[in-house]
Amino acid sequence: PSRRQLGFVTSFLLVIALIFVVGRGDNVNVVTAATVTLDINPSFEITLDEEDLVINVTALSDDGIEIVKRDIGYRGLTLDEVVEYIVQKLEEKGFIIDSGDEENIIIFRVDSNSEVVRNRLESKLETKIGMEMSKFTTRNQIINSRKIDITEQQQNQLDEEAVRLKITRAKLTLIFRIIQLDETKTVEELAPLNIRQLYNIYQNLLEDNAPDTPGGPGNHGPSNRT
Repeated sequence: PSRRQLGFVTSFLLVIALIFVVGRGDNVNVVTAATVTLDINPSFEITLDEEDLVINVTALSDDGIEIVKRDIGYRGLTLDEVVEYIVQKLEEKGFIIDSGDEENIIIFRVDSNSEVVRNRLESKLETKIGMEMSKFTTRNQIINSRKIDITEQQQNQLDEEAVRLKITRAKLTLIFRIIQLDETKTVEELAPLNIRQLYNIYQNLLEDNAPDTPGGPGNHGPSNRT
């Protein structure tokens, strides 16, 4: 082949190689190492990579969509940065109480195949949420849903029922705990309620069922007050 033909072939192969590299970079598969859900009233899901950096943030409830706007690039942010942003926006939109006697209730859950990762993120979340919520004058309950005691049968139902009801496993865990204390209540009845309403029901049931039943949020260390 002539020098001109060889030059054309070389240029063509370079273009193909560039397309492959660029395309591969844009569509690289990022491994999800952990998933965090936050229920404050709106509900949110945050996926994290192996370096604890954010892959995506999703609103899991209609009222959360105005908080987590799609035109904001969350990818690559730290979990602390996203929590700070969400709390700030929740306060601006009036979802956080900053006066009066009512408490702000925050329930979170971390899911990961690695117990080390899960424990690290749980500790990080409790600290960061506590710092952000301490900026407000009201009291706050920060609850790790894994510390809410539910039965093994309820634990086995978490995934399927959460998907069916379109709520987080953290919220469903609190609902299951309420049903333990009052068997007349149903999942269908409780699922539409927000976290603050559910927690108020829970607290009233604890008072009605005194002496206290171990294993619920606020009893033996599962929650933090700020």
